[in-house]
Amino acid sequence: MFHAEMDPVPEPPSEERALDTSQDLESEHAGSASLRKEPSLNLPDKPLSPLPKDLYSTFLHSRPQSMEILAIGNILRLARLAPSLNLHIVHLSASNAIPILRAARDLKVNVTAETCFHYLTLHSESIQDGATQFKCCPPIREESNKDLLWKGLLDGDIGTVVSDHSPCTPDLKRLPDRDFIGAWGGIATIGLGISVLWTEGRKRGIKLQDLVKWMAVGTSKQVGLYGKKGVIQVGADADLCIWSPEETFMVLWSRCAVANGR
Repeated sequence: MFHAEMDPVPEPPSEERALDTSQDLESEHAGSASLRKEPSLNLPDKPLSPLPKDLYSTFLHSRPQSMEILAIGNILRLARLAPSLNLHIVHLSASNAIPILRAARDLKVNVTAETCFHYLTLHSESIQDGATQFKCCPPIREESNKDLLWKGLLDGDIGTVVSDHSPCTPDLKRLPDRDFIGAWGGIATIGLGISVLWTEGRKRGIKLQDLVKWMAVGTSKQVGLYGKKGVIQVGADADLCIWSPEETFMVLWSRCAVANGR
């Protein structure tokens, strides 16, 4: 399982590359490393950038899609060393990686991917500056990216949806400082996941069976627990959820838009 973000590294000779990725990744990535102390940790960083730390765009620019593309490309190039090993990309946020993963599967690479509730229901254009409660790693990206993640999910290129639940104390979010660079990188979504995914997914024609497939059947198979989890049958754990999909409630965040859930 890979949290797939990395800074640019020297490319191997072309004949060793398992997949051909975009040639402009390094140029897109130029300067982003100066915004971070460590490329893939959720721990608070000291601001190293002259860009305003209260702008969400500053944080978003610090972790472009190319970070995920480079990491996934590196993973896939190394896959030939253990061809029977199952590889899994956790909390995918970069829609540009979907064609690369699809191409790898066509080459018989055992690779799967998941995404998260927040990447499918939120978008960067709606995040107000200073609203550090929305900082997570990888970041919440543009609405167009969200739409492509949904397409990847509905097409089966992304197999599961998870929370990546990462709670913290309020002081770690640095809300008074409005500091996106120094704030803890994580979102506490586990209590809202099924509701926000259902609310957003109904606009796209999903059914309850889709939620079960993405959040129960697929996840239990991913970790080798299907039969014990992810199914209603004699001998399985009775992990049952009573849920009313037509009831509504409202979630309010400070300094951000209102989200409705079912």
